[in-house]
Amino acid sequence: MLKLLRIVLLPLTLVFLIIVKLRNLFFDKSVFKTKKVNAKVISIGNLTVGGSGKTPAVLFVSKFLKDHGKKVGVLSRGYLRKSIGYLLVSDESGIKTTVEKSGDEIYLVQDE
Repeated sequence: MLKLLRIVLLPLTLVFLIIVKLRNLFFDKSVFKTKKVNAKVISIGNLTVGGSGKTPAVLFVSKFLKDHGKKVGVLSRGYLRKSIGYLLVSDESGIKTTVEKSGDEIYLVQDE
């Protein structure tokens, strides 16, 4: 059964490989723009559906860094949020927006 599944999914793997290679080429050729920040960046995540453990990993890493005296900022696309563009969810003074506008998972991080 597993061998059959591998055979069936092989074409999708090749399509995914082509998409990733094209995406990387577009970044290399500056078709897609990057933004430099004056901070160290840890990226947690990939192109998978939910349930792969990204949010718990972000919670763990952000708490660990905060416990060691580091300032932490978390960027999130905001799963199922009702807004577009960049949105400041919270800072040292508290929460700045609603769950509907930002998505619910980012609220978990601000408490850590």
